[in-house]
Amino acid sequence: MRQTEAFRAGFNQVFDISSLQIFTPHELDYLLCGRRELWETETLADHIKFDHGYTAKSPAILNLLEIMGEFTPEQQRAFCQFVTGAPRLPPGGLAVLNPKLTIVRKHSSTANNAAANGTGASELADDDLPSVHV
Repeated sequence: MRQTEAFRAGFNQVFDISSLQIFTPHELDYLLCGRRELWETETLADHIKFDHGYTAKSPAILNLLEIMGEFTPEQQRAFCQFVTGAPRLPPGGLAVLNPKLTIVRKHSSTANNAAANGTGASELADDDLPSVHV
């Protein structure tokens, strides 16, 4: 209760809290916490940028978009937390992310070393973990 009152007092210093009465609880949740959208495979590609060798037709991208389209709300939150640092997308969803969510092809350092040594790169690309830049 003490924390709620402190939040309310702090918020009221910046913005008259009584003016929030024009919004429903659902609208306030949307405005303050962002959008909870269901991702569909077909529309994900419209809001994601592909670079460094990937296109919207790359097999790895098609697989990723299919998997993302099957995410539960909890998996969506975990994915958003991983790639953006926040568990929810802003109002407007993926379409308003700035910069756009960008998926790049990562060339494995172990695969490059194996190729340089003449040993061939088999499944070594899987030795590297996914990475993200927030």
